[in-house]
Amino acid sequence: MACVMFHAHQIIALHILNCIVSLFSTTKYVGKEQ
Repeated sequence: MACVMFHAHQIIALHILNCIVSLFSTTKYVGKEQ
């Protein structure tokens, strides 16, 4: 069970990291446009 919880936590962490990177890239792109 602990292994499954750790795996789920890892997926959530990667998803959050991906969202942050995507958001940062979008912000940089918008900044270049303006």
